[in-house]
Amino acid sequence: MDREIIASRDGVAFTELTEQDRQWLAERDDHAYDVDPDDRPVPPQGFEVFRAAVVDAGTHDLIGQVNWHVVGYGRTAGCSAWNIGIGLLPQSRGRGAGSIVLRLLAEHLFATTAIDRVEASTDRGNQAAQRALGKAGFQREGVIRGAQLRGGERRDMIGYSLLRGDLGQERTVLASRDGVTLASSMPEDRRALSARADHAFDPDPDPRPVLHAVFQVHRASLLDAGTGAVIGQMSWHPVGYGPTAACTAWNFGIVLAPETRGRGVGPIAIRLLVEHLFATTEVDRVEASTDRENIAAQRALTKAGLHREGVIRGAQLRGGERRDMIAYGILRGDLPDPEQEREREIAASGEGIQLGDLLPGERELLRGQDDEAFDVDPDDRPVRHLPDLNRLAVLDQHTGELLGAVSWHAVGYGRTAACEAWNIGIGLLPQSRGRGAGSIATRLLAEYLFATTDIDRVEAGTDRENVPAQRALAKAGFRPEGLIRGAQLRGGRRRDMLAYSLLRTDVVEAVEPGRREVVVTRDGVALAEPAPGDREKFYIAGAGDFAIDPDDRPRVTGPTRSFLLSVLDERTGLLLGGVSWHAVDYGGTVSSSAWNIGIGLLPEARGRGVGTLAQRMLVDHLFATTELDRIEASTDVENVAERRALEKAGFRREGVLRGAQLRGGVRRDLVHYGLVRGDLAN
Repeated sequence: MDREIIASRDGVAFTELTEQDRQWLAERDDHAYDVDPDDRPVPPQGFEVFRAAVVDAGTHDLIGQVNWHVVGYGRTAGCSAWNIGIGLLPQSRGRGAGSIVLRLLAEHLFATTAIDRVEASTDRGNQAAQRALGKAGFQREGVIRGAQLRGGERRDMIGYSLLRGDLGQERTVLASRDGVTLASSMPEDRRALSARADHAFDPDPDPRPVLHAVFQVHRASLLDAGTGAVIGQMSWHPVGYGPTAACTAWNFGIVLAPETRGRGVGPIAIRLLVEHLFATTEVDRVEASTDRENIAAQRALTKAGLHREGVIRGAQLRGGERRDMIAYGILRGDLPDPEQEREREIAASGEGIQLGDLLPGERELLRGQDDEAFDVDPDDRPVRHLPDLNRLAVLDQHTGELLGAVSWHAVGYGRTAACEAWNIGIGLLPQSRGRGAGSIATRLLAEYLFATTDIDRVEAGTDRENVPAQRALAKAGFRPEGLIRGAQLRGGRRRDMLAYSLLRTDVVEAVEPGRREVVVTRDGVALAEPAPGDREKFYIAGAGDFAIDPDDRPRVTGPTRSFLLSVLDERTGLLLGGVSWHAVDYGGTVSSSAWNIGIGLLPEARGRGVGTLAQRMLVDHLFATTELDRIEASTDVENVAERRALEKAGFRREGVLRGAQLRGGVRRDLVHYGLVRGDLAN
């Protein structure tokens, strides 16, 4: 197998580590110092782990792996360090490879990043690893007491570190042209430049930790090619526009000493870096952004061949005000005439609507004509989640008229690609609403994402009061999933959002809208998995006269996971309503938990005994399929029909919950009912 070498030294080399490599190594490892298994979920760590394969430089045989991740000892990048780890196959140990690999990794990290500290730790009993770290130049720093659990006992670890200054590195020239040299940075470069800088476009100081910076930042210094004097610095880091390497771009920045500006150094340095990145990496896009008022930087970017792509509104806080930035990009080998008119590319079309590329200026046009009906309140603080947004224009298929835009970005519900989803949004111009364009565009976008990516879930959220958007999502086949409490701030108050989703399988099932997966049937009534639109129907109709008053304040209780089944007429398949359930806790253990159930029936299904039967079917289903021994329910003290239904279903009245709900501005009592597993036998 041909492997691309990342770094090599003294007979060992680093290459890309594949998933097959990791499995192969795990099968052959002796796991001598592995920690004890622990089924509990690992708390979010907040860092990305990088890995590389260790191979024999001559034969390319796999002999182990290395990994590294960032740790922080303060709020600034200057307080960051690399924490590294190594794992060699048993047959590769004891030959000096460990110390060579550790030194090679440290030198690689110092050469390719601006972080000045590399650290490692190893079990107190692992004498071989301690010798390897010492031989590689790491200094022992102390004991990390009880850091790991192994063999049922807390185990101490020994901490080691290596600083950039310990290596005595020399500067490496990366590229040079027209009197400007791009070279590796030294620790003192940034401090020297900062002392000379005028900080004209620096954002306002903010003591809060930066939470979005989970990427690795690379840096290089700009030198006067004649004198070797440091005249500036460039930095770059990866950004992603999709789940594959082909969707990655380099985002770069440049800082010049004040006395160097106005001499043409900027365009030369930018072009040097762009060509260096294209020559040394496989990434096909390089991008940058600058303050809207920084005309000199905009000219330099244009002169270097980058194209202006749009405005990033309110991206930075400077002088106490949100400041716009101008975005620029350049593709590998693609330098078209900037005056050339761009032709729109159509991504999807159907039912009179098209989705196509947004042309320059259209985003500004849409913002200028929007009525901002459900816009959130302005907030000058930096956005911490900062997703990479993709956008398409919504067009009239026949006239080409711009109707609005759709957007989407990736969200994750686990550590693998299979746990990813697309979160979508839509904004239509006021004059384009009420014509069905919203539901068509939403469905088109979902089908486009399913057709062009391997992600199996598309989701959306909308304000609880935005009924047209809710109808559009339901009409597009999205299923309501529940409430996102206090998700947005609008009008000075926390606002709830309704969550909707569409799975890839839903699109297939929608071809036969009558198909539902039936869970249980009895006496003409069926409980089944909800079909698209079911939930919305019985959410709206099921509340009836006993709907509680709306309350925009965030809930005090934590979020609970609710489950739902549709109630159907077994013979006709008609929707009659729905039943739901969620867990409640009376002591912190499974045996102290119970199911709390609820029901909502459409008006035409009431008074026929459906409520009693559906709730008894749900009780039997929960006792048969789960280990919980108690099921409970509550209903308004005036809801005589539901009280009778619960009692007929076998529930016992347990008491009154005084003033539990607010309805019609008055505190209302609930009657509480319970059923335990033993009641069924009696």
